[in-house]
Amino acid sequence: MKKSNYNIGFIGGGNMAGAIVGALGKKKTRLTVSDPDADKLKAFGNGCVTAADNAVAVANSDVIFLCVKPQAAGAALQGLDFSGKTVVSIMAGVTIDKLAALTGAQKIVRVMPNLNANLNLSFNAYCARGLTDEELASVAELLTEFGTAARVDEQKMDAVTGISGSGPAFVFKFFEGFLRECERNNFALDSALDMCLSVISGSAANISSKIGKACPDYKTAFGTIESAVNSVCSKGGTTIEGVKFLDENNFTATVSGAVKRAVDRAKELSAL
Repeated sequence: MKKSNYNIGFIGGGNMAGAIVGALGKKKTRLTVSDPDADKLKAFGNGCVTAADNAVAVANSDVIFLCVKPQAAGAALQGLDFSGKTVVSIMAGVTIDKLAALTGAQKIVRVMPNLNANLNLSFNAYCARGLTDEELASVAELLTEFGTAARVDEQKMDAVTGISGSGPAFVFKFFEGFLRECERNNFALDSALDMCLSVISGSAANISSKIGKACPDYKTAFGTIESAVNSVCSKGGTTIEGVKFLDENNFTATVSGAVKRAVDRAKELSAL
């Protein structure tokens, strides 16, 4: 698998495959996507070979992304020959041992991206088996084409699935809460979007600058967050009233609980 010369296939043409193909298609050619649903294949551009037969994606490719639902994997992969191929699975809860049993492949990468891949902003945690150091470096380079690559122990992959893989949906729900109040106050939609997106992106950048990778521990991080919240609040002001409401309604615990539900579900899938 040479860094500059990939033939990449995708079994499954859903949203995540579309996001990754959209990013890779800007820099790489020879992409093949297979899916029995012809309507899904229509979403992939002229630079992509499409096929209803998954064997075409395997035959055309050196690296094959498995982008099917875990419960559909057995049927989708049955009879396919992955000899000599590098298999990259984005299936939630499917362990490397299970992937080896499903595919018979020797070179396996398990990765959990998220939908932000369509903007090259996915957090791509991965673990692998059977790859040389050079091949692992090539995989990491490939993953950075649509975000950040971070190698983790496989035992942490279920947690990554719930936190990073599912996380964009939780942030979208948070954003919806802002936008609904804009609607209630009769803001034009374009003004509302500018305002809310600026608040969220600016606040993320702000907390990143305050915590950063040099933060020594969680206690310090939580203290920094509390200090950041307090810096926006003033006694008798507007912000403190909103923060009181969030605290009274267990906002932090609710968000944490939503993430835990996703993590627990990933663990359930791994145990199947």
